[in-house]
Amino acid sequence: MKKHIFLATILLLVSLMSGCGSLTMRSSISPFSSEDAQQYSSIKKIAVLPFDNLTKTKDAEQLVNALFTTEILNKNLFDSIEDVRYVASVMKMLKIKRTEILDRDLVLKMGETMRCEAIIVGQINAYKVGKKDESTDLSISTTMLDTRSGDILWTANVTYTSSTSLGKIFGVTPGPNHLIMARAVVEELASSLSSRIRNAREEEAEMEVDRQYLEEPGEYDEELGGEEEIPEPIEPEMDIEE
Repeated sequence: MKKHIFLATILLLVSLMSGCGSLTMRSSISPFSSEDAQQYSSIKKIAVLPFDNLTKTKDAEQLVNALFTTEILNKNLFDSIEDVRYVASVMKMLKIKRTEILDRDLVLKMGETMRCEAIIVGQINAYKVGKKDESTDLSISTTMLDTRSGDILWTANVTYTSSTSLGKIFGVTPGPNHLIMARAVVEELASSLSSRIRNAREEEAEMEVDRQYLEEPGEYDEELGGEEEIPEPIEPEMDIEE
């Protein structure tokens, strides 16, 4: 009996020490409206502005921006993404230090200057790499704005929290790597944007098909290989003997 209790205790300790604690990923994404489908589908070029770092972690915005931009490029959602150096020069010209001060006029001006249809701004709300007895947290909010109208097209917030484990407290196992944590959050954000863009483009394609059908139903049926008209049967001529 004592032997079984001892083995169970050892297994429990090994499990607790080898784990990295509870991991929570929470995301909040704005709802999609089919009325906005055309706005999404017409976006060919975007600019990703430097994220506002609201934490005490130095240079966190540089890491997050680099990971986010790379992830968006890998998704092949847009024809091009504006060079970060040019984005920085435009922000300097317009005297923009933090994106939270952006208003509609500035959004339109940035789009006109960079010749892009949308910009993405973001905030790093939490970036804490916990020590032995602390949790590791990262929270990022992002927004995509239409530079032709100033409308908000997409917003998302993703929070990653990893609590401590006995293994981390006693130094047997390390806590979650902050780079892995940042990548996980950025991938979640990029996947959300990718889903929004692709859904909008599919919706727009379906709407275009409906419009074509309503405008020229006959021609549209022919393009789709519709049913051909069946000619009326010709009655055979009959010789009448006198």
